[in-house]
Amino acid sequence: MIALNSISVAQYLELDDKSEYDFAMKFAFRFKEPIDEYKIGDVMEQPFGWVKDFQYELEQELTFAKLIDFVIETGKIKNIGKEPLDKFMRFSNYLITSIQQIIEVEN
Repeated sequence: MIALNSISVAQYLELDDKSEYDFAMKFAFRFKEPIDEYKIGDVMEQPFGWVKDFQYELEQELTFAKLIDFVIETGKIKNIGKEPLDKFMRFSNYLITSIQQIIEVEN
C-alpha cells in the first residue's frame, strides 16, 4: 500500500508524475466514496442544461479538466485550486454517481 501526502487540486495538476494519485483516485476509498462535500443537495436541482451537459460528457469520457469545470459551475467553490484533492474527488464522485443514476432512470 502506498502512502500519499494530502495535496490540493492545484498541486495535483502541477505534478510531473500523477500516476500514484491517479491510481489512488481510481481505487482508494479515501478518494472514491461519493459524498456531497459542498452540500449542493439533489443533483436534479441543478439547472437542466448543466445536468444534460454533464450526462453528455460522462457518456463521451469525462476528462479531469471538464470535471473541474462542472464542479466550479455548481457555484459552491470559490477557489478550486486550494481544495484538498481527496475532498474534491469525493464530491466529483457524488456528482458522477448522481448523474449515472439519472441516466439509468432515463434509459
